Amino acid sequence: MTERTAKAARRARVLDDIDLRLLRALWMDGRARVRVLARDLALADSAVSVRLRRLREQGVLAGVHAEVDPAVLGLTTQALVMIRLSPNTDSRAYEERLRTMRSVLGAVALVGDFDLEVHLACRDMADLERSVTALRDAGAESTHTQLIARTVAGLGQALLTEEEPA
Repeated sequence: MTERTAKAARRARVLDDIDLRLLRALWMDGRARVRVLARDLALADSAVSVRLRRLREQGVLAGVHAEVDPAVLGLTTQALVMIRLSPNTDSRAYEERLRTMRSVLGAVALVGDFDLEVHLACRDMADLERSVTALRDAGAESTHTQLIARTVAGLGQALLTEEEPA
């Protein structure tokens, strides 16, 4: 078991039903006020505040983030680009380069046939082509691009259920 896996297992043991309900409520509305969370959980405001502080300190609650719809910004063409890095490309340097690219929404490092999967949001097909070219020029040996037809919303909440995963 890796150190990261061991830490995750320890975190899982410290979460009780109330913690899970609190995390689910934040997942649904990250801007929920402590008073509203307390009312919904039938707890005192101070009890919710203590739990939130503990969850942050333990690294369980890593943050609450705003989700911006790229289409509102005129970025209506989205794609996933699988990237195989050139042998002489440093993966950390490539990841730093991704942080400077306006069209990059996110990326995950992979183990397998490809090194990275990059999520792009672009204005149109010409912008997508320029973005993929920039990914290649930054040190990709090859790319495989798939257009996103639609995003499936509301996933991830099952992580916070009490049942064992299937």
